[in-house]
Amino acid sequence: MFKTSAILILLISICNAQHTRIIGGENADITEVPWQVSLQNDYGHFCGGSIISDRWILTAGHCISHKTDLTDKKVVVGMTKLSEGGVIHYMKRVIRHPLYFTMWIVSHDMSLIELEEPIVFNKRAQPIRLPTDEETLPVGKVANIQGWGLTEEDQQDWDHLKKTTLPIRAPEDCASAWWFFPKKVFIGPEAPNICTEWEDAVPNTCNGDSGSALTYNGVQYGIVSYGLGCVNPQYPKIFTHVYNLRDFIYENTNVQNN
Repeated sequence: MFKTSAILILLISICNAQHTRIIGGENADITEVPWQVSLQNDYGHFCGGSIISDRWILTAGHCISHKTDLTDKKVVVGMTKLSEGGVIHYMKRVIRHPLYFTMWIVSHDMSLIELEEPIVFNKRAQPIRLPTDEETLPVGKVANIQGWGLTEEDQQDWDHLKKTTLPIRAPEDCASAWWFFPKKVFIGPEAPNICTEWEDAVPNTCNGDSGSALTYNGVQYGIVSYGLGCVNPQYPKIFTHVYNLRDFIYENTNVQNN
């Protein structure tokens, strides 16, 4: 049985899931991370995502689902600043992972967005590569993350694309830190989550960058999913385990395992 405090922490982390952004990062240009996209509605940016082919975007399951009304939803590619706009693509359909679950734990937090029209690739818009069988999770390596983000936890607005780096933790470390989750969430060939950490928790992700890609050597290994606050070193940030959930992507898109 979970303790009341553990359940409260979990509920807070899930509530924060849709508001994860970069904190303590530095400015980036879209040409450095041309796979990065902004998911937007009539109110503006609400999540990040990554280009995996000319017609498919990979993002977090809690950002958007097959039940979402797509009328005012769009994917914007090729921009460094939200205020400067970019190339707009409208959504044709969304496929959320069938095992996505948020009742008492966030699991399989992944959605695919099919676009109405293909993306024209250039230096500002390029697909990110997914890991092959040989490119397993680079535990202990410093990965890259980017997003349109806050520089302070209570900041109210943002504009410029940010980037930072985060070391990937071992699955056992993730399970130990998030002790009130089942170990299979982090450990095993089908584990849906991975986690990262910074010793003093800064820089890190913080409030709305959910859906953005965690990458290493030009390969996407994670999707920003959730965490407990912005700068909490006790609970590492959680990312969807792209390597372990690749089959869902391959079975539903024209993306090939290379």
